[in-house]
Amino acid sequence: MSALAQQLTRAPCPKCGGNRNCFVRGMHSETVDYTECSGQVYDCTTGYVLQCCGCSGIFYREQFYFSKETEEVYDPSTGDVQLAQVTHDRYWPTAEARARPPWFSQLSGTDPRLKDLMTELYTALDNGLVVLAGIGVRTCFDRVTELVGVDTGLSFARKLGALLEDGRIGATEKEILAALVDAGSAAAHRGWSPSSDDLRTMMDVLEQFIHRTFFLRSESEQLRGRVPGRGRS
Repeated sequence: MSALAQQLTRAPCPKCGGNRNCFVRGMHSETVDYTECSGQVYDCTTGYVLQCCGCSGIFYREQFYFSKETEEVYDPSTGDVQLAQVTHDRYWPTAEARARPPWFSQLSGTDPRLKDLMTELYTALDNGLVVLAGIGVRTCFDRVTELVGVDTGLSFARKLGALLEDGRIGATEKEILAALVDAGSAAAHRGWSPSSDDLRTMMDVLEQFIHRTFFLRSESEQLRGRVPGRGRS
């Protein structure tokens, strides 16, 4: 077995989630010099083919560094502060930033377009594209309102009113969804960049709205069918 095949590293497995021990199955580096004297100012990009030691999944890491980009690192064993190279890592596929809900795979049967929109939304989350994710939340909500028959020409405020009048949401949820829509509008039109906590709240609201609109009734009917009837007294 080659030395490379035995090499281990830690990396975020996209299947397992979290950092895992991984075999380095392949590696290649490319260096670009920016001066006539080699090694003075340069950058280096190294690609790794990794295999998770747990699930055996294969994924890719690209590691980049620029020779002039350094940071001070404290060595607790010596007490010295030294300059260390700053590296930037990218992975493909990326680890999931948010677990997909159990009903996600069923969205294709509900509406293929909504499934595509939600897939793009989760991809934006996985890659840290927070503004696009904020806009995507509002877009997915808009698609849901269209699927339940709300006039697409209405403003978002009037769409919420139509959902309330139709009995699909209550007054409290109307206020919650209004905050969701306003956050998406702020990302789209006012340059707002939501924090990770903001996006977590927005996704909680959106997922609950989709689940209740398309799946909860069927699940409750299945539950009713499993509950034994009352016996005669």
